[in-house]
Amino acid sequence: MKKKWVIAAKRADFNAIGAHFGVDPVIARIMRNRGMTELAGMDRYLHGTRKDLHDPHLLKDADRAAEILCEKIRAGRRIRILGDYDADGIQSTYILLKALRRVEAAVSGAPGELSMNGAADDTERHGHSSAEPAAAMTSDCPERMGCREHAKASCVDAVIPDRMRDGYGLNEHLVTQAWEDGIDTILTCDNGIAASDQIYRAKELGMTVIVTDHHEVPFEERDGVRREVLPEADAIVNPKQADCAYPFPGLCGAAVAFKLAQVLYERAGIPTEEADDFLENAGFATVTDVMDLQGENRILVKLGLERLGRTRNKGMRALMLQRNLDPAALKCYHIGFVLGPCINATGRLETAQLSLELLLCEDEKKAAVLAQEIIELNENRKSMTEHAALQAAQMIEEKGYDRDKVIVVFLPDCHESLAGIVAGRIRESYGRPAFVVTRGKDGCKGSGRSVEAYSMYEEMCRCREVFTKFGGHPMAAGFSLREEDIGRMRRMLNEQTSLTEEDLQPKVIIDVPMPIDYLHERLVRELELLEPFGKGNEKPVFADRNLEILQVRVCGKEGRVIQLRLRSERGTVLDAVYFGDPENLRLSLEEKYDMVVAQDTMRGKCVHHASLDFIYYPEMDYYYATPRIKLKIADFV
Repeated sequence: MKKKWVIAAKRADFNAIGAHFGVDPVIARIMRNRGMTELAGMDRYLHGTRKDLHDPHLLKDADRAAEILCEKIRAGRRIRILGDYDADGIQSTYILLKALRRVEAAVSGAPGELSMNGAADDTERHGHSSAEPAAAMTSDCPERMGCREHAKASCVDAVIPDRMRDGYGLNEHLVTQAWEDGIDTILTCDNGIAASDQIYRAKELGMTVIVTDHHEVPFEERDGVRREVLPEADAIVNPKQADCAYPFPGLCGAAVAFKLAQVLYERAGIPTEEADDFLENAGFATVTDVMDLQGENRILVKLGLERLGRTRNKGMRALMLQRNLDPAALKCYHIGFVLGPCINATGRLETAQLSLELLLCEDEKKAAVLAQEIIELNENRKSMTEHAALQAAQMIEEKGYDRDKVIVVFLPDCHESLAGIVAGRIRESYGRPAFVVTRGKDGCKGSGRSVEAYSMYEEMCRCREVFTKFGGHPMAAGFSLREEDIGRMRRMLNEQTSLTEEDLQPKVIIDVPMPIDYLHERLVRELELLEPFGKGNEKPVFADRNLEILQVRVCGKEGRVIQLRLRSERGTVLDAVYFGDPENLRLSLEEKYDMVVAQDTMRGKCVHHASLDFIYYPEMDYYYATPRIKLKIADFV
């Protein structure tokens, strides 16, 4: 689908702002386009540090949760952390497991005091039966199927539900299992805010329940008034609660866990700076959970990347090295598209305990073996995803679902863990919200991925009766329903939507329509001040018109890299690269000129002086002895 180009029109005195910060006015314009209006906010954006993170005590119930947990540890009560099987849930589980074991050692002298970057040395697998409904993970025994013998050494263990067997988050079966295991306190992370019935059951059994989560709070609407529906937990730490005083509600689950760890350490008399070791985990999860890189999130990711560059975590280092990444040169891209998918793959195709085991591993050789196993799982996941995405595309075309404003596709044979990825592919291809439903043993499950104009969770709340279970946030959701209700779901979502054709038209917001003649090395280097880039703080977008194509060379293993040489009307010549289907460039040339010009140009016969308008991002190319500016092409017309 062709994208509409829109120039950002926010106004300010860019020259004055640039002079104030000693940067090019272009940098000032980009900051204004990112919604910043005050100099103080711009200063935090450019130079934010650890000191700019918000006070964790502002989180509602953070102090109450820390008080309860410390009391339970002092009394030797058993605590079970219940996480989630995605990267955010895994990192959250890791943070709370390490933090509580550290507190345990500090307040009660319990066995198994851990360093802040790994577990104790016993990482052997004990071969427990996979028939157990969920794996109890202790930090002394980072073992996939758990080890109850080792669990006795500590009052803290952790369970990450099996996606296929246990489903998402806290369910009654896990509550019952915890009670049978003698657990006194359940501590959720990255889940629990929507588990009212399950938490009620836990309270019936006499257990204490603490919820840490970041997902949207369920609500009911009566007579136009929205009322939150909160579980009856002993403490709920979630910045999205209406009466929470925390100034930034956009944290991921691992960031909430990091904040609780800070409060825990302070209450236990541990130097709070020790909790900063978890910044790399919170930053990693912020990127993988696709949170907006604005405000505090941007600082968390910036600090997280710095700490990952010198991480002492043997598992994380092994994964980076096996993917041929230089830790010191890590960017958000590497977390979001290289490392994050590997961590997520374990929860999709096997067990997320494998990724937790990797993070806890203290033996470099074992960490290398685990990292390789995780990478192989991800390769398998990619192959399965390609097959499912092709099936989805064929079904959409055959059944005419591309005419729906909200696309709902039923892929009965698709692995349920891949539904979200396939939904994301559909959203990208068709520019509209997409839900993918799969068939499971106990009914149908699915995932959705949304567009900015469509709040997925709120739209699902309006037809909640069609789902047996659902949860999520504006841009993504998960759900369960009966197979016979899939058609009803499709009909209701489309009938109630207020999406317009304008909402569904994909747009590229151009930050600066900037001639390439204006580019200089200092400006390109100053753009690095705006990193890290990601959702909510996208890489700046520049555009220039009528750039003549002097050279074209298609290369790459799959022929999806196009090397270009472009010349402006003023005579500036720069190299450029486009990563994508060469057919996109050929069609744009044919649309503007004709088939002969398009074919000749694509073959490298650039004799027609063909030119296009290009969207680009400038980067420094260090391949040559003298670094030079090179354009990374994003689109063209």
